[in-house]
Amino acid sequence: MLKDCVSQMPDTALPVIVGITLYNPNINRLYENLSAILPQCSEIVLVDNGSQNINEVENLVKPYGENIVFVKNDDNCGVAHALNQMVEIATQKGYQEILFLDQDSVSSAGMVDKLVKYCTEDVAIVAAKVIDRNRQYNNFDSVEDNLDVVECLWPITSGSLVNVHVCNELGRFSEALFIDFVDDEFSIRVHLGGYHMVQVNDAPLYHEIGKLKPVGIPFPHFENGKITMRRAYDSGHSSSRHYYQVRNLAAIREVYGSVCNSLGMPLPSVIKFILHLLIFEPNKFDNLQVVNRGLHDAPSIANSLCEQYCYH
Repeated sequence: MLKDCVSQMPDTALPVIVGITLYNPNINRLYENLSAILPQCSEIVLVDNGSQNINEVENLVKPYGENIVFVKNDDNCGVAHALNQMVEIATQKGYQEILFLDQDSVSSAGMVDKLVKYCTEDVAIVAAKVIDRNRQYNNFDSVEDNLDVVECLWPITSGSLVNVHVCNELGRFSEALFIDFVDDEFSIRVHLGGYHMVQVNDAPLYHEIGKLKPVGIPFPHFENGKITMRRAYDSGHSSSRHYYQVRNLAAIREVYGSVCNSLGMPLPSVIKFILHLLIFEPNKFDNLQVVNRGLHDAPSIANSLCEQYCYH
């Protein structure tokens, strides 16, 4: 299957539009991000979700001129809404592929060309090899790291080169989720649609997932279909962010849990996730409250997913 995808690789490079979601970005890191990716793409779409430092962002973006399309939302509309705005712009402009980046991601030289090599009609996502600056190990390590390209079960949004046609065909990102597990829910529908997702190991993307701090205690991690013992990390996320994580994970498990198991891509345990919050994260009382609220609200989100994507 993967061999068939690789054998169908295009001979010429495709034009790529890049989409970056902004929310109170670190200006220096955003400059580093733009400087690294602009030489590798046709144009960039920035969608700002109500940043308080919007004036600084505008001053940074202004010299780039027409190379950057700048969309300013008055409020924080959520990651999924911003992604859909980017997909709409890519669709209107006729792009076949859109590369999503987080505001603090920095692309390696030549990354886009390496990703584009694997764009075919049956590949929905070509993902970069994500290197997390804050971890002492790479959470995306694989026993197949010695291969150029491998099948990828759960690509994160940042560093994912997404087929625009497939995104429109399957349905765009779920705005009911707002933030967290938005990429995982889309990945499930990619699998259900019969498309491939691959990771290119020699195309690194330097990234930060939260503000991770090791807590020094080995904890079971589910990775690449296996459970391994690794150090636990305090994510640095707020309790309000944990609300969306608990709510969305519970909702996605309710809708897709049995299907994911049959596909060989089991979802993380809600119980394990909650235990991690209550043991390793600070603000335990606040976390307990958002856990209760997230579990209470999960069924309504599950219903929204079913209605949006006609999943039964």
